[in-house]
Amino acid sequence: MRSNRICHDRAPVLTAWAITLLGMVAACSSVHPARMYALGGTVSGLSASGLILASGEQTLAVSSGTTHFSFGSLLATGSAYAVTVQTQPAGELCSVNAGNGTVGSVNIDNVVVTCAVNAFNLGGTLSGLTTSGLVLIDGGQSVAVPAGATTFSFPAALAQGSGYSVTVQDQPTGLACAVANGTGTIPSSNVTTVSVSCTDQPFNVGGSISGLSTAGLVLANGTDTLTVDVNATAFTMPT
Repeated sequence: MRSNRICHDRAPVLTAWAITLLGMVAACSSVHPARMYALGGTVSGLSASGLILASGEQTLAVSSGTTHFSFGSLLATGSAYAVTVQTQPAGELCSVNAGNGTVGSVNIDNVVVTCAVNAFNLGGTLSGLTTSGLVLIDGGQSVAVPAGATTFSFPAALAQGSGYSVTVQDQPTGLACAVANGTGTIPSSNVTTVSVSCTDQPFNVGGSISGLSTAGLVLANGTDTLTVDVNATAFTMPT
């Protein structure tokens, strides 16, 4: 009987403690709510029906004549987004610019969707590509360029008037490639002026030093020289 009474006496205390804990959890949730923001942007040139945009598992049907869009679900701060065209409108081609990014602390409203009846290819020339591994990217599409190629073209045509920005996503083995004339707006013809130049990838020559207690040490590698300071423990050749 005494044991039962002890349990009964403790029950109110445990119940009060549980209620207090739940209240603390609720208070923390209200003080630190999840920060959620909208994902959207502008649309130009959409004169036909059928356009469907996608970002992750979200999709959005965009009506003809629409000039602004916003996905229905909000995104949390720090989450990634990638807006693409899932379905093209009838008789038109739409391209997405500035469609990739990470949600910060404001609504995303700078995604640009450009639609046009005319569409053209984006490409250019290459020089010095003697090894494999080069991958170029523009927005949501990329192209792997084989060794020895002297020209390239992205697989999907872009709507006239849409912006482009070609960059190197992956460098080829042992080479360093740079893009020139990589940004612009699709004109009324194919773009062939993007230029990619590849050269041998440079590396530094250096090492360690021990016991250097006086001045005057000069290291040389061919015509490349380096004066080493007293008490230096490491060096890197300047070229």
